[in-house]
Amino acid sequence: MTPLAIREYTLQVILEVQGRQARGADRVADSLVRIARGRYLVRTWRRRHPLLTGAADGPTLRSRVRARLQDGTLVPIDGAVSWPTGYGSGRPCQACGEAILRRDLEHEVVETGRVAPVHARCLRIWREESRGKVEVASSRIGAVLDLLISAPTCRRCIAAKLDGRDEAAESALAAVVSAVAIERPPGVRCALCGSADDVMSLTLPPC
Repeated sequence: MTPLAIREYTLQVILEVQGRQARGADRVADSLVRIARGRYLVRTWRRRHPLLTGAADGPTLRSRVRARLQDGTLVPIDGAVSWPTGYGSGRPCQACGEAILRRDLEHEVVETGRVAPVHARCLRIWREESRGKVEVASSRIGAVLDLLISAPTCRRCIAAKLDGRDEAAESALAAVVSAVAIERPPGVRCALCGSADDVMSLTLPPC
């Protein structure tokens, strides 16, 4: 290339880069305007509806979400991805079952591989109760491990130690079995009740 051609090519590249930078700056400015407008709308909505930040409020909603988590209607979403979508679309809330009205703030959360609409308040309570459920499940698993390591224990006594809930015992046992090998020694009796029915134990490998 001749020196003139090189200068023309360089000038063309500089102009193209400057144009891209200008377009990028315009997009950034447009995004900042959109963000500011979104924050303004949220603040305005909160001022107009200080008590209407979700569906039903207070202990009623929390107990409803907790019950649905316990019976499996809802799954724990602690750590699940979610994002706000604006004002309500009229779709039913996945957490409480009530319609997300136009005056409500709506979010979408990824639940078991699908996107579900939810009230803003319901989402917060759903997350809080999900964390509590995970913590409770962890403590139950720890209790089962302690029982099986300390002495042979039957399934009925394990359930009794977990507040008498058979489903809680089954869930905790399933988690333990998925991680370690449970032993069912023949002829061994439960250290707590003396029963020989479905007695289990766990022996840790030597250090």
